[in-house]
Amino acid sequence: PSLTGAYFAGALPATLSYAQAAVMLGLGLQHRQLEEVEGELGLPASQVLALFSKAVRKLYGHLRAVREAAVERSLPRASAAAEAGARLRPHAVGVDEELDAAAAAVREEMKAKYLKPEDLEQFAIAGAAEDLAAAAGKSLTPGGI
Repeated sequence: PSLTGAYFAGALPATLSYAQAAVMLGLGLQHRQLEEVEGELGLPASQVLALFSKAVRKLYGHLRAVREAAVERSLPRASAAAEAGARLRPHAVGVDEELDAAAAAVREEMKAKYLKPEDLEQFAIAGAAEDLAAAAGKSLTPGGI
């Protein structure tokens, strides 16, 4: 009803066919049932609904275009955006390089904190390579199994 009222008041300068305007008038302003409009216009119900749908889509398209134009007016101009883009400069260090440096720093910190040589001495193998060879029964070959 409000969309139809705005159209017939001249607030929406969209163009509708006479049949679409008649359907909008009957359904929107006069609040008639579909069967009543169908009988008055001598059209089948499917055609009345199709005309109504097309009219609503036209009016909605007009309203959307007006709204988009208002939003476009509120946005900054392209020249202002270009000026802002000209002031932006890339960083001296790339993101990947910065992340690699930070990861290396964290790795070194973790090694210093958790991998102390005095803590690892308890896991060291006592004896020299000769002692290991004697224990294995000379079945070990150098550099392999």
